[in-house]
Amino acid sequence: MRFKEIREKLNLGQKEFAKYFGISDRTYQKWEYYEEGKIDQGRKAPSYIKGMMLRILHLEGRLDIDKLIDEGYGKKSKEEDDNE
Repeated sequence: MRFKEIREKLNLGQKEFAKYFGISDRTYQKWEYYEEGKIDQGRKAPSYIKGMMLRILHLEGRLDIDKLIDEGYGKKSKEEDDNE
């Protein structure tokens, strides 16, 4: 699951999402760019960040991880595998 998909599930903009987690909006934007394949404009997020965000959102009741898994989220796309 990409950062953008998580953010869109919450109906938040980039700045709102970054602020929610106490991350600079520019840093978060670079993570999304990287996942979109805009490597020259982006930066890869630390490997633990996405899991941490999902866990926090699940514990706060904002996202149901089990439902996401049932919907097929959590499986890496070929593009995500290629970017790692």
